[in-house]
Amino acid sequence: MAAADAVSAPRLPGDPANLMRTQLVRRIDCAQGSFVLIPGGAEHDFQNRGAVRAVALNISAPGGFEDHMGAIVDWFAHTPPGPAV
Repeated sequence: MAAADAVSAPRLPGDPANLMRTQLVRRIDCAQGSFVLIPGGAEHDFQNRGAVRAVALNISAPGGFEDHMGAIVDWFAHTPPGPAV
């Protein structure tokens, strides 16, 4: 099992390379406190189209998600969350 939090800057566009690779076909708008289940192995991306910073808690079970953390850390290093509003 792995748990990670993600902080997204206002109007965060998502990862363009990931958006092109995944060819997303469904967009889900979530209000504060929402729960979203993404099946294991499902390609996905996220965007913060809101005007304030967003925080998400990602819980993955079984483990394996942590193998991707290096690439995720690199992406956030180039796309910092910005100041809290």
